Amino acid sequence: MMYLYMHPMTFYEYLLALGKETVAEYTRQAPETVAESIQQAVLTELRQYFFIGGMPECVKTFRDSGSILASFQVQSV
Repeated sequence: MMYLYMHPMTFYEYLLALGKETVAEYTRQAPETVAESIQQAVLTELRQYFFIGGMPECVKTFRDSGSILASFQVQSV
């Protein structure tokens, strides 16, 4: 019997799933090479990631609906 092991998405994968490739690439750079305004944008995304989490269904729900509340409903099931 084969098992499929799923893990939460990393922050980088989360950004890619939302179509934010540019922001994702900034997370791969040293902070001192990134402008302060871009660092703030990354931190905003990170806060959102902490609420939504990295479970694929929650991320998909948020991506499709744009609603954090909808992703919370998926989390509560």
